[in-house]
Amino acid sequence: MELMMPVHPNIAVAGTPGTGKTTLAHKLAASNSHLKVINLGAEAEARQCRTGYDSQLKAWIVDEDKLAEALAPELKAGGNIIDWMHADFWPLDGTINLVVILRASNATLYDRYKARAYVEEKIQHNLDCEIMNGIGAELEDYYSEGPEITIIELHGDTDEDMTHNLETINEWITVWNANIPPKGAAEQTEASSQHTKSSSP
Repeated sequence: MELMMPVHPNIAVAGTPGTGKTTLAHKLAASNSHLKVINLGAEAEARQCRTGYDSQLKAWIVDEDKLAEALAPELKAGGNIIDWMHADFWPLDGTINLVVILRASNATLYDRYKARAYVEEKIQHNLDCEIMNGIGAELEDYYSEGPEITIIELHGDTDEDMTHNLETINEWITVWNANIPPKGAAEQTEASSQHTKSSSP
């Protein structure tokens, strides 16, 4: 399988609702001018990737595979921070370069859900998901089948956590930028390789 290697990384920020994904994504983009936030909830509506509505959990059902296909051009270009609960549906071809799993205590989540006026069924569903670390387990299993990828688990309970999370991810981005070939270098290397092969006796 041919691996993608965007000039700027694609970062998936995943986790149970209320762990701070959206806040982290926007703060990260604010400190990195070459990155932009893609909120998959908004994209699902704009690109008509909703398949129904869960009346019990008061949430839209999204066709994630269709959404991934629709966003393929943006991801190929790179430089995206993807804000969504799950990240186990992207192609295993290097599309995603970093997966951040955000966690939070149930006490923190409960207070945030109450502030959002979630119905009790939705609160309990999300708390159960966080207790079992369902999203983290899914992601570890999913990405174990593809090329090596960095997965970082962080916590989003406090402002101090947020500061630490930004520092951790920005350190990773610095390493990425130091190791990624300059734009066009990969194509030049490939062209040189092909020329060498065609010139060989």
